[in-house]
Amino acid sequence: MNSKSDFWEDYKYIILAILFGIIVTIYSYDGFGISNHIEHLPPILRNLDDSYLINDFFTNASVEGIARQYYALFISKLSGSEENLILLYLLLTFLTNISISLSTFYFTRYLFMNSSRSGIFASAMVLSLSTLSLAGDSSFLHTTYLNPSNIAVAFILWACYFVARGNLLLGITLSGISSIIHPLLGLEMGTL
Repeated sequence: MNSKSDFWEDYKYIILAILFGIIVTIYSYDGFGISNHIEHLPPILRNLDDSYLINDFFTNASVEGIARQYYALFISKLSGSEENLILLYLLLTFLTNISISLSTFYFTRYLFMNSSRSGIFASAMVLSLSTLSLAGDSSFLHTTYLNPSNIAVAFILWACYFVARGNLLLGITLSGISSIIHPLLGLEMGTL
């Protein structure tokens, strides 16, 4: 095979991995305002409107607490308004699943001597196993609704890939970013 056909074959697999992320999101997306969103939305909405639930203890503690503070700031700055939250959550769910699919593809391809078929098979398996959980109910390997832990898992998977490739600085940087989004998962990765 010449290098031009190798290049095209790699891109076919990369496009397929991206399609896996898109398809699993379309097929399994649970929506907005469900499950853990009940505890994540009040601090986000408070960042968007200072008068939102001004006397609510949970909202006040969450806005000032370190655990969700940066995630709430990140989401509120990206959305800009309450009306954009639904679309932003859907878009970030797509991007998270695509990122998980691509990181699985690249990491597996690296482990199996640049075998793109192994990479795409692993990507398909990870995205088809809806019950595979890393740490309890909220950090599945792919996401059916947006959670800070799912965004952190996407960064952690890329960090694992870059550390395995020998790029320790990029791996540590991605672990640090995941720690800002979800302090517990990011720190767990950093200790590994």
